[in-house]
Amino acid sequence: MGQHLVMSSCFTFNTWPWRYWAADSPDAIAIDSETPLTWQALRVLVDAQQRTFNDTPIVVLNSHDAPQSLVVTLLAAWQAGKQTLVLNQALSVDVQTAVLDNLGPFQWAQTYDSVSASQSACNTALGKSIGR
Repeated sequence: MGQHLVMSSCFTFNTWPWRYWAADSPDAIAIDSETPLTWQALRVLVDAQQRTFNDTPIVVLNSHDAPQSLVVTLLAAWQAGKQTLVLNQALSVDVQTAVLDNLGPFQWAQTYDSVSASQSACNTALGKSIGR
């Protein structure tokens, strides 16, 4: 007879997880990469990216975008209630065209330079936290 470990604890959020962690631990690292992002900086970037969306229900992202940019854009799209598609650029042009032709109304996600955007978001978050 083996023992069974029952994990009954449940972690729930009343907001998006990145917004929760930005409020709870704003200076903790959310994305550890060449250009790390704190939870606060991630929240600022997600909110800024969300403002780039129009009224179409679907946001299409390019699979060749930088990973950090993809993450920020996906979170922003989800926060905005959008459906998302990361279009695989390894597919042939004919397949990509067929996918997009059958998708319905969509918009291409605007990309941003993750280094300058991250720095700007960090500066903005820092400025707000020290009362600038």
